[in-house]
Amino acid sequence: MNSRILRWPLVALILSACHAAPPTLSLTTIPAEPLVEKLEQRSRSFSGLKAAARVETEHQGRKRSYESVAVLLQGAGKLRVEGYDPLGTPQFAVLWSGGDILFRRGAEGTFRQMSREDLVRLLGVTLLPGDLCSLLSGNVPSAPRDSAPTAGCRTEGHCVVEFRKNGLLWRVFVSRPDDQPEGLAIEAAEVYDGGSLVFRSTFLAQERINGYLFPRRVVIEQPARAVRLTVEYEDLEVNVPVDDSLFLPEGGDR
Repeated sequence: MNSRILRWPLVALILSACHAAPPTLSLTTIPAEPLVEKLEQRSRSFSGLKAAARVETEHQGRKRSYESVAVLLQGAGKLRVEGYDPLGTPQFAVLWSGGDILFRRGAEGTFRQMSREDLVRLLGVTLLPGDLCSLLSGNVPSAPRDSAPTAGCRTEGHCVVEFRKNGLLWRVFVSRPDDQPEGLAIEAAEVYDGGSLVFRSTFLAQERINGYLFPRRVVIEQPARAVRLTVEYEDLEVNVPVDDSLFLPEGGDR
């Protein structure tokens, strides 16, 4: 008899965890479709990036900095990241073009397949490569057609869009740029698994480069793991052609 009584609190705890939800926001509900379409238009209008950056990773208070990192993006489907020491000696290179993640250590000539766990150890954060590409360009992944997005506004011009992707809830904070009221600026994005925050990305120091509003600083955090990835772009070209060959293992060595 006692064992049955004791089980009920455990059952209630499990049921409450299954129905856990992200923190609620006080919003005035608005139609989501116009904002979702603007998010997709912004993502589609980004074609490529060539940049030099400073990258810092932090895990439980331990920091590691890469002072010279080259970042190449082709839309949200191709990525090349190469780190160098102060003398210009290659430290690492990561390639992704929709298939396997490839990795090269130092100046060794060949790339090898890299697991997602290896990518996490290098960058600190747990992300799908395609989502990482989107975030590094100041965007978020497209909302799936069956995601039933919702939206609401807190103050004039500051709104939130929510949609589900791969079982996770994306909460995207947007605003209207002062210099382009009909456009959309993405201020931050949070991703939840039930009521738990998986990661938060913040887009800072935004400026219009080659007609595209782009963040010079991207911060991706995973508070539960005390992890942070900070990318500070320095020299950068936005919406410029980036040759396909640069995303092949031998492409960056020409």
